[in-house]
Amino acid sequence: MSIIGRSFSGTSGREAKTTKQYRSTGDDLQLLTLRGRDWQRMPLRVRERVLNDCVSLWRRHGFPHFDLSSDDIAHEFDLLCATPATAVVHGSTVRMNMTAIRMASYFHPNMWRVRVGRAHSPHERFNDDTALRAMLRKALTIWPDFRSVNACNLRSMLRTYSNTARVSNFRPTAARAIYAMFSVDGDTVVDFSSGYGGRLVGCLSLRRTYIGIDPCRHQIAGLRRTHLELRRRSPAAVELICDAAEDVLPTLPSGFASLIFSSPPYFRHERYCSEKKQCCRRYAAYEDWVDGFLTKVVAESHRVLRPGGRFVINVADAGGMPLIRDVVRLAGERFTHDRTLQLQLGAKPYLRRPDDAYKTEPIFVFAKK
Repeated sequence: MSIIGRSFSGTSGREAKTTKQYRSTGDDLQLLTLRGRDWQRMPLRVRERVLNDCVSLWRRHGFPHFDLSSDDIAHEFDLLCATPATAVVHGSTVRMNMTAIRMASYFHPNMWRVRVGRAHSPHERFNDDTALRAMLRKALTIWPDFRSVNACNLRSMLRTYSNTARVSNFRPTAARAIYAMFSVDGDTVVDFSSGYGGRLVGCLSLRRTYIGIDPCRHQIAGLRRTHLELRRRSPAAVELICDAAEDVLPTLPSGFASLIFSSPPYFRHERYCSEKKQCCRRYAAYEDWVDGFLTKVVAESHRVLRPGGRFVINVADAGGMPLIRDVVRLAGERFTHDRTLQLQLGAKPYLRRPDDAYKTEPIFVFAKK
């Protein structure tokens, strides 16, 4: 029997009143709507039993993936289409705007299993009973005014728990703004590392031809599901290629794209899949990756772009690798540096302060000479 169906003795006053509301129906809904402040008012032994039930609830339900209906997806896409670039880009700052991010991620449940550096993946943490219990306890503690153990808050815990990391998805609103700034209706744009669909979704909201390349079959499958769901609402044309960028770009015509916009894999820092053409398997050392992948991608991007076209790349240093230095050096040999945008990234939601709410990553914009 669930804790919400039990009765308890030895409580009095406010504690008895707080405990009483969790006896009536015995269903999961009462736990999913439990607020941290009510849990904190319970006697210690009752709190621990409720916490046990929260763990059992998520063991029954499984990992808290995004769960969207077709109507939810349509609504989020409509909101994205109504978001102007001016609402996202202010000067050199690309502001936080999470519209359609959960929709883009919905089609890629495998992203929660990806290992980043030496950290555990969220999926590994969820399957660890001790870690899951600790995360649920923390959620009930730090969110007293919210429904603390629902799927949304558990996902936040899974992203930020100690020695846990999750790959990120590029925000569709930021992608839409960049496509609008550096291309026009009818243009062809290339994404040489399509990833988890944030840039695809942003492009689907505009009249462009999107060519997406990625060697990971799971990611291409998710991108195809995304396009299939949205194609009736989208003015964009889409071609998705499951292969390595350094092999595909040399096959594309010279001077036919107006924009190449992507974020490269960070060598071995993020291990997306086990395909042989994945960077973490194809190259033995960082220097090999720079020579075999990054140098070739920059050179071929310059050839594929038309005169005046833009090469836009979001990159950050990771795992001790000087990624920014090498991207700027290689791109600077062939392109003219146009500007650098700063992409705002959220801090841990429960640690965010008004004076220190965001960290940033650069988005380098280069023009073909």
